[in-house]
Amino acid sequence: MQGNNMVRYGFLAALMALLPLGQAQAFDVQIDWRKDAHRAPVNAVAFSDDGRLVGSAGHDKWLRLFHTADGVEFRTLKLKDLGEMLPTPQKFAPAVSLEPSPGAPAMSAHPFLYGFHDITFAAGLPLVASAFTVKYKDDYDNIAATAGFVLIWNYQTDARRLVPIFEEEGGSKCTPLRAVEFSPDGETLACAGDNGSLTLIDALNGRKFYSVMTPAEAVSAMAFSADGRLLASGGKENVTLYDARTGLELQQYDNGKQRPHVLAFSPDGQQLYSGGYDSKLRVFDTAGGEEIAIMKEFESCVRGVVFTADGKFAIAAALDRKLRFYQTSDHRELDVFGAIEERHNALAMSPDGRFMMLGTMSGALLKLTLPFSMNPRSVSLYDNGATPAATPSDFSSDQYMFVGPNPADQGTAIEWRLERGARVRLEIHNAFGEIIAVLADERLSAGDHLRRWNIGEAPSGVYYARLSVDGNKTVRKVVVNH
Repeated sequence: MQGNNMVRYGFLAALMALLPLGQAQAFDVQIDWRKDAHRAPVNAVAFSDDGRLVGSAGHDKWLRLFHTADGVEFRTLKLKDLGEMLPTPQKFAPAVSLEPSPGAPAMSAHPFLYGFHDITFAAGLPLVASAFTVKYKDDYDNIAATAGFVLIWNYQTDARRLVPIFEEEGGSKCTPLRAVEFSPDGETLACAGDNGSLTLIDALNGRKFYSVMTPAEAVSAMAFSADGRLLASGGKENVTLYDARTGLELQQYDNGKQRPHVLAFSPDGQQLYSGGYDSKLRVFDTAGGEEIAIMKEFESCVRGVVFTADGKFAIAAALDRKLRFYQTSDHRELDVFGAIEERHNALAMSPDGRFMMLGTMSGALLKLTLPFSMNPRSVSLYDNGATPAATPSDFSSDQYMFVGPNPADQGTAIEWRLERGARVRLEIHNAFGEIIAVLADERLSAGDHLRRWNIGEAPSGVYYARLSVDGNKTVRKVVVNH
């Protein structure tokens, strides 16, 4: 951590006029901490579902987990530590032998391991998954076999499982397994790579659910919608939308003959963002199938797209060393943050929308705090504008609050932490601001607390959990999907 030195960047007053804060004013992006986490590019970053941990996957063959609050390292795993778990060429591909056949070279007993390509956390479980690739060479340095593996790592017990996703023999090029993503409920793991396949497995036992061959020659990016019902994959020339439960193809989108580096659904699932190697960010309608916007302001490859928790803003990172802020209602660029003089290679948003994590080509990891104006806690509790917007004094920095699963079906849990004893009231409001449930109304001691909301017959829609601690209020949106 570099002390309390913070890099600040003023936002345009015009942006403030769009927000329910009364008078326009400037707010700052802050760099809370910076870590030289890797000795090579950071390929991917991700937050745990409670936001307490952030993980990074490096091209230097390390996975690293940090405490979000202060950047202190929590766990590490190096790819070479998995060497004993890898199959030998004989186990990997029985048709290939370590003993040379007449006229054929021998297979090397020491496979070459590529760096970790991706990282994702499971919801509700202490599991991290990452993708990597192994190549076996013959004595003439030709690639004789390639295997794509997913590592599932319990970072509490250090238990590890390797799941082979694809196996290929021969060929002149290694075929990387590039992308891996947990479904929002943490039960399913989607995997994709340069062999063009999209495979879904059971995250707990590694059993394959299904595998489909995508229209793309190679899949470079994929994403789940927030409700877990849609799965997008992107490769050369196109992006394809699937029913995540069955693998049925729903839509194809023209991606301008360029491979996307990143795909991201808007929080409501109605739009799909695709950013890639053509230095453009495209927006597709998931229902109609058409392209509805294209942003061309980037000077190089788009490497990450995230959304604020309320879905009103999209933030994109690119190799041009800039973060660009867009309004999702009309896809208008609102401002540019260009104070970090390192090429941006990965971006993630914390579950509560308060922080972003940026990974760079130099191997650095930076925690960014969003301007208060873009923090979902600053937005009015009620979408219909029935009450005035919240102000900074309405919220206490003493408490942590998390809702999960979210979206929810039959029930969800609301967890918070108190640094000291306090009077607590936890209410569930509907979209009109009416209280439909009171889950707590008592004095509680310092520590972690949890209450469960049994949704029951409450109709699908948007609800709000409002936590009042000695009069200081925190609000989280809860989406119910029956």
